[in-house]
Amino acid sequence: MISEILPELSEEEVVNAEGQKKWAIGMLEFYPIGAIHDMPEWGITLQIVSSGIVRCISVVDHEWCLFRLKQIITTFKAADLEFELDPFTILRPYVSQEDVSDSPRPLPISPGNHIMEVA
Repeated sequence: MISEILPELSEEEVVNAEGQKKWAIGMLEFYPIGAIHDMPEWGITLQIVSSGIVRCISVVDHEWCLFRLKQIITTFKAADLEFELDPFTILRPYVSQEDVSDSPRPLPISPGNHIMEVA
């Protein structure tokens, strides 16, 4: 369960997170139900469930991402909004930037793979 691996926030971090209530309320006012709010720099993807509920659908398995998720949960709770986590959230593996290549990888071609050219 994701909730079991989230860090505890310090009192200062809680106060800072609770001060972002307008952001949480604004997100639910801006997005339609079912919309996705992706935060790739934080490794978090949220989905709007209703006018008062947001769901985390994925978070990257990295201490920074889990810390940010805990802050977001704290913000939504302070705004009296529901935040769904378990069992909906998928823990995505962390991939370091060193492992990411900017160049595309060629497709593997073997006798069983057929590629159709499109003109």
